[in-house]
Amino acid sequence: SKGGGARRAKELSREGDSPPPEGN
Repeated sequence: SKGGGARRAKELSREGDSPPPEGN
């Protein structure tokens, strides 16, 4: 799910790690 990927990216971005590619 695109939403799920974006959501995970946001969470990781909050930690400071490089966010994963969206839609992956």
